[in-house]
Amino acid sequence: MKAFRERNPYVIGITCVLVLAAFVGLAFAVGILHLLEKTYPVKGEFSDAAGITSGADVRVAGVKAGRVTGIK
Repeated sequence: MKAFRERNPYVIGITCVLVLAAFVGLAFAVGILHLLEKTYPVKGEFSDAAGITSGADVRVAGVKAGRVTGIK
């Protein structure tokens, strides 16, 4: 096994950049895919739901509380 100082610095640099990019990609995937959100279903019945689409944000007092998953 080679000592750390004898290793190719370009290989070490590229490996570090790839590992860092993988961690950043994983962090974005967790945020975009909502993998760590605790959820529970809430059903509502409204007389007029014009303008509501599946995937729209649900807000309570201006704070995002969830999203619309379907309309029947």
